[in-house]
Amino acid sequence: MTSFNVYEARKKILELTKNDFNISNRNIFKETLRQLKSIFGSLYYTDGNNNKIKINCTTGKQERAVAKLIQENNLVLPLITITENGILENNARLRNTNLLVHEVIWDPEDKRAKRTLSLPSRPINLSFTVNIWTKYMEDMDMVRSSILCMFNPYLSIDTKFSDFTVASISNEADITDPTAPDNTDRLVQKTITIIVETYIPQPKFLYTNTGEIKSFNTDVTIDSTT
Repeated sequence: MTSFNVYEARKKILELTKNDFNISNRNIFKETLRQLKSIFGSLYYTDGNNNKIKINCTTGKQERAVAKLIQENNLVLPLITITENGILENNARLRNTNLLVHEVIWDPEDKRAKRTLSLPSRPINLSFTVNIWTKYMEDMDMVRSSILCMFNPYLSIDTKFSDFTVASISNEADITDPTAPDNTDRLVQKTITIIVETYIPQPKFLYTNTGEIKSFNTDVTIDSTT
């Protein structure tokens, strides 16, 4: 492989990164929410007849989700809803922006390994609220215990953008209305706030044996030294 000038390589990769608008494939926010929905949508509870029943899980603001289900007359409890709260900075995991990340990827079409260069991915924390809705307290205890057991102390989340994505519990709150006249008719509600440690990936650029950096339909040649 041809050696290269790191400064020139980084300068051109930085320029290509700024001009790279193909971010749809790197939507870490939607991908993380989709994975969380899949994880919490795989939970079950046992009813009074010892039947194992899968718990419905949906995304969006909890009040809107439940209001919609009630309006459609198909509200089935227990229910889990997931709300995205926002992004938190995580400078503790921040890497030197002057670095270049070198990786080797396998191209199944050409049947050979290829080298890529990129800027370091940006570390962020994503905050989500997991809302639990049940009709009975015993169901709440069952669902809550199942969720807490998933964090030991972290929950590993597989995404196509990062091989190190973990979630931890930061807060838990009981929002059940204590003034409801009938405990069997009211909604029992709890919220669990989780923090997902992940990265916003940077676009990768192919570095060829001839000293070229290729990005999609753009080819630029970097200065190389022997």
